[in-house]
Amino acid sequence: MSRVLSEISVMPMANLLVIALCCLTFLYQVLDDALDDPKLTCFTLCPVNVIFLHEYYRLISSCFFHGSLMHIGMNMLTAAAVGSLLEKSYGTLRHVFTVLWGILLVPLCYVCVAWICFVLFKIKGPMYQHSVGFSGVLFQLSVLEANLNPHSQRSVFGMFRVSSSAYPWAMLVIMQFLLPHVSFLGHLSGILVGTLQLYGVFDCILPSNACLREIESWSWIQPLSTKPNFAHVPTEESEQRRRPGMLLESMKRFALSVFMLCCNILETLKVFIFGYDRSQRSSDEEALTLSNTNVGVPLSVNYNRDNGTDEEDNIELQAAIAESFSAKEHLISQAKRISV
Repeated sequence: MSRVLSEISVMPMANLLVIALCCLTFLYQVLDDALDDPKLTCFTLCPVNVIFLHEYYRLISSCFFHGSLMHIGMNMLTAAAVGSLLEKSYGTLRHVFTVLWGILLVPLCYVCVAWICFVLFKIKGPMYQHSVGFSGVLFQLSVLEANLNPHSQRSVFGMFRVSSSAYPWAMLVIMQFLLPHVSFLGHLSGILVGTLQLYGVFDCILPSNACLREIESWSWIQPLSTKPNFAHVPTEESEQRRRPGMLLESMKRFALSVFMLCCNILETLKVFIFGYDRSQRSSDEEALTLSNTNVGVPLSVNYNRDNGTDEEDNIELQAAIAESFSAKEHLISQAKRISV
């Protein structure tokens, strides 16, 4: 218990406030018996209810309500790790604005994607799906936290290693296999919002570091900014901030990587099912042999042409071999005479 209290005492202020709000909301669910489906669905995110019934409160309530004790436990442990590291790097005030906008933008992105799937592809499932939990915002924060050091590598459940920038995407896919009932669209929306924020698309609605430092100097903020768990805004701009124009280049590289991966998978399946083409293999071997022959002949010719003394050496070598053969024959004839 003392270990938990010590961790809470050093946890950054804004992240501690977020965890407290989620825990208090879950306590309300337990006391009001709102963990059952009939009551919980009144607070979940359902695109049909938001668009056609104008229940806009679901955009906010869905982030703080959770489905079970394990659900909130996993989310809050992730928030304590990812959110604390991010707040210490960005500052408390920037973390507050990031979470507040994430609570609004991640559900909006969820609703927009579900609406696009319904209008363009006639996919009705996401429109009627109920989602709940803070994990969408956590995926947004994980994108920002992973790109604090994008050139490092991370382990995905000890199975394989990926780059830090690809870690949220790997977690998205792996979690969908391990926990099929989690909201894939909700997590994907968090990654999309985090990526847009990473590339500066939301800089027009997020205050700059200079503005945040000005807010820190306000008199009514001073009692909070003097606390040891208040993280001040860094004086230097973060190196991981990127230009919006780089987003298109990253999308092109990502699309090319996915295309090459699909081609390799299809080629592997082709070889696994139909086997390797023997005629192609023999033609490849013949081409390789011919190339080796063509490479070897000019080298020997050029070598003999460039070195004029090689012919004399060859003549001397042949003479030495002939003398050795004649000496051998002489010894054999003498041995025969002796034996006779």
